[in-house]
Parts: sequence; structure tokens; C-alpha cells
Amino acid sequence: MPTSNSTPDARRPLGRRPLTAMASGASPLGVGTPSASGYDPRSLPIYELYRRLRRDLLALEPGLDRDAVAERFLAAVVSVSTSAGPLVVGGRVYRRQDDGFVLLAKRGEAGQVPLGYRLPNGYPIVDDLLRSGWAVVRPGDPRLDPAIEAPIAADNFAAVALGEDGDYLLALTLRETVDEDELRYALMSLGSIADMALRHRELMRSFGEARDVQTSLLLEQPPELEHFDVAFRSRPAEIVGGDVYDLQAISPATLGVSIGDACGHGLPAALQARDLVVGLRMGAEQSFKLVKTIDCLSRVMASSGPPGRFISVFCCEIDVDGTLVYVNAGHVPPVVLRRDGSVTVLRGTGPVLGVPAALSLGHRRAFERLEPGDLLVAYTDGITETRDADDQEWGLDGLLALIRRHRRGASAEELVDVVFAELELLDDTAPQADDRTLLILSRHAV
Repeated sequence: MPTSNSTPDARRPLGRRPLTAMASGASPLGVGTPSASGYDPRSLPIYELYRRLRRDLLALEPGLDRDAVAERFLAAVVSVSTSAGPLVVGGRVYRRQDDGFVLLAKRGEAGQVPLGYRLPNGYPIVDDLLRSGWAVVRPGDPRLDPAIEAPIAADNFAAVALGEDGDYLLALTLRETVDEDELRYALMSLGSIADMALRHRELMRSFGEARDVQTSLLLEQPPELEHFDVAFRSRPAEIVGGDVYDLQAISPATLGVSIGDACGHGLPAALQARDLVVGLRMGAEQSFKLVKTIDCLSRVMASSGPPGRFISVFCCEIDVDGTLVYVNAGHVPPVVLRRDGSVTVLRGTGPVLGVPAALSLGHRRAFERLEPGDLLVAYTDGITETRDADDQEWGLDGLLALIRRHRRGASAEELVDVVFAELELLDDTAPQADDRTLLILSRHAV
């Protein structure tokens, strides 16, 4: 087992040691390049390890468990170390289990020890490792138990505890003896990187769970309204987003439509968007009028939401005869694209939700009508603010021009496909910067 400290001083708690203190001799994981101030960190193999982990570990799928992260970490350390120099030639990673640690994975020159091999609690080397966070064992260390260490067939190791609670132990087989101070720095760095990777995976898993909660509120198939065709799509800029949409069958002859956009994106915006959907559905369940529902939500969000956060929303009810009643609470104005190509803008009828200073303003309803062949186009600003190769915003004009070119004979779903295909082309020039949601509802032409 790669654990042990040969002197009492070596078992003191870890502390960060300046790179300038290693201005002579071999670096912990290879040879660095001296600079005017000592060592240039970018020349150290540990720097390459940071880059490797950022590229490989932090980009792993959210569902990856902690065991898999620890195994990938071992693979990255051994791969980078062996390619940079002859110091580290192999390694093993152990996982805490019941009354000890079991061998989870091994790489390189790691002996014939089988996976599942157990290191018992109370083994002095393990105790020292868990207490200090790192350990070094040299040939002849008096704390070595030959019966335990024989299957590993190595006696020159460095080790570090991984994870906030030391649930994993990383053991590195050393080719040669290295200064213990330098090893302490290297192990301290490796432990920090591992903690970052493990915590990142936990964070990504939490985001994945939040995404599942959010998507569970979104419709897979919209309710139907006779003589109308509806399609929608939402694409967050991150794992979860602050855009939201909903469609509800208010009655057999009336369809409720809503689209919202919480400020920012990511988890805080997603939670606010979820609250909006739940509130709108409760209002519909209680048969509240649109204005009452929006005013109630505005008060609740202003009193219970975090300061500085708000959400815009456009809600409407569309009757089978084309009558449209709506409330626009600070949302980018949807438009009715008429059959003849003209545009009617559905402007704001009240402030965004969640701003205490705006509660006295209230909201009002407005009316419009969809004639046969007309389209309702509702969107979030992540679509119209997409930039082209010349760094110019696509804008509402670009969106409507595209829809006009393709609307003849096209279904609502086909028009949504066309818009997102165009956005993908624009994304080739710059990454998606904001959540994007589009909802198109068309009244069948006579």
C-alpha cells in the first residue's frame, strides 16, 4: 500500500508551499523550467495534469458516479506522469468500504494485486494518510506490514486521500526516490484537483436532477384546439434554463398558451420558471381570470423570491373562433403574422413578475383576433438576440423574414424546425449565449 511518512514532521497538516521553494532539484512529477522567480508553473507536469482534468474529467457526462470519476482521475495522473517523465510508473485507487478500503482500479506498474483487495482500518499507514491527507512510504518503513503489502510487490509509494471525507485513496508507484517536500506539494495539488473533480460531478448531478424536474413540467404533446396547429421548442444555454412554456386545455373550445423568461439562465432561473408554470396551472385549475392569476403570481414572487430576480411572461387564451385574450407581463412582444404578411404586435400590458416596486402598477388584459391563415409567433429574446458572423443581432425582422419565406404550405412544426436549423447555422459563429424558446400557433386557412 502506498502510504507512510518516514518522519514525524512529514505527518503535519498540509500547507501550500510556494513554487519558488522548489527552485532546485527534480519537480514532483518531472522537471520544471526555472524562471526569474523560481519555477514557471506552466512547465511542470502538474500543470498539464490540471489541463488534462479540465478537458477530460470536467467534461464528463453528468450521470457519471464517484467511482468512475476516481478511476478517470487515476488514469489521467498515471498517463500524464508517465508521458512527462519516469517518476510515476503506475498507481491504484481504493474506495472506502465497511471496515477498510478495497482496490477499485489500477494502472501501469501496479503489481498483481487483484481488484477488491482490502486494506483494513487500523493499518498505521492508512491512519497516517487519512490524518494528514497525504503520505509517503520508503523501502524498509517500519509501519509496513509485509503480509498486507506482499501482493502489491512495491515499497516506494506516494499516496493522497481523495474526496471531502477521504472516501478514496490514490496510491502512486514511484520509480525513484524524490524529496519529500516536493512530493508533499505534488500530492497536495493532486488532492485539490481530485476534490474539484468530485465536487464538480456532484454539482452536475444536481443540475441533471433539476433538469429532470424542469422537463417533467414541459409538455411532450400539446392539447388540441379545432382548426389550430401548434408547435414549440426550447433549448437552454446550460443544462437547465430560465425559459418556460405551457399549453392548457381551458375548455374544449379554449386553449391556454403561456411563455416566460426568467432573468439570467442556469439553476436559479430554472427554479423561478418552474414556480411560474405551477402558479399558472393552479390559476387555471381554480378558473381564475388571466389578470387575477398574473397579479397573484406577481405578489407571491415579489415577496418570496430572491432580490433582483424577475420573470417575464405572456399568457393568452385562444377560443376556437380565433378570439385571443392576453396579458403581457414585460415579455418581448409576441406577434400575429397575418395571412397577407402584415404584423400585429402584442405589446406589454403590465410589468414583469417578482419586482416589489412594480406591484402597484398591476396588469390588464388586451384582445386580438386570429383570422384563418394567421400565425401567432411567441418567443424569448435568446432567439432574436442571436448574433450572426458580423456580430449583428438576428432580430425580430430576421425571424419573421425566415417564417414568411417558408410559411406557405408548412405546418407549425415545420416552421419551428426551420427556425432552429437557422439558429444552428448562426451558432457556428458564436456559442449559444441565452436560453431559446419558440412557440408558433396557426389558424388553419379556409
